Amino acid sequence: MMRICRPGLSFLVTVAALATVGQAAAQDFPNRIIKLVSPYAVGGSTDLALNLFRDRLMQKWGQPVIIEYRPGAAGIVGMEQVFRSPPDGYTLLLTPTSPVTASKHLFTKLRFDPDQFVAVTLISETPNVLVVHPGVPIKTFKELIDYARANPQKLNYASTSDGGASHLATELMQTMTGTKVNKIPFNGVGPSMAALLGGHIDMTFTLLSVALPQIQAGKLRVLAVGSEKRSPFLAADIPAIAETLPGFISLNVAGVFAPPGTPPAIVNKLQGALNEILKDPPIAKRYYDISAVTLGSTPEESAAFVRKEGEITGKVIRQIGLKLD
Repeated sequence: MMRICRPGLSFLVTVAALATVGQAAAQDFPNRIIKLVSPYAVGGSTDLALNLFRDRLMQKWGQPVIIEYRPGAAGIVGMEQVFRSPPDGYTLLLTPTSPVTASKHLFTKLRFDPDQFVAVTLISETPNVLVVHPGVPIKTFKELIDYARANPQKLNYASTSDGGASHLATELMQTMTGTKVNKIPFNGVGPSMAALLGGHIDMTFTLLSVALPQIQAGKLRVLAVGSEKRSPFLAADIPAIAETLPGFISLNVAGVFAPPGTPPAIVNKLQGALNEILKDPPIAKRYYDISAVTLGSTPEESAAFVRKEGEITGKVIRQIGLKLD
């Protein structure tokens, strides 16, 4: 008897089988510890989300949820750990989107492809602000640019990681203004803010949510905000950088990502739970209280945002000629 091979049919059967397995796994998900991985040090912008999601997911699902900080190499250490984790939904990356979208443009020898991460949901958005120590004799953004032009590399700024938001924002500012300031690297937002508050550095781009308490206490002076328009959380006379440098935008959007190959059924279950948490009015208020806005999105919407940000980030990195390897 002649045996007829039908590759197309075989492929469809395989896909259907995998989908069935994914749905079955989702029905039983979760039944053990979930790990939320941050690619940055303690004290960063994702701490609020990490702790809120840990507590709320434990309440919702009755399973332990732990937080693991894996800083290093512009977020690559933590990202690679999650990338190589089993695609079962039990190890998740909670991070600003910037390291996911920037790393492939910054490094030519990555051992993983950030584009293969599965975007689960976008969590929140907050602008970056340019702040200086009060001892710096600069009152406005224009004064900063004038001073930096007249005194190349006299000002020191904190970079929380090469290729991170503070680094790229400062590099873009220098490119657009023809200035040069001196980079001082720090391993995370917490150490950089401590150095700025202590007067060991002059300035930095950092999250509004991180800097606002120090601004309100008079311990830092804010010169401008990285959003497209002025921020309602700041005094009305604090300008957007885009007013002086059209096209300059520096925002921090946080998201949750799963390892490549995570079944859609599990991704959807995670997305539903996380978005339910974000829609809770007390949670939204917690974010608003730190000058951030909760988002919540479908996996498709999240992936589209990440692709668009990657295109914009890549253009900036190419423009300033930045490579880290």
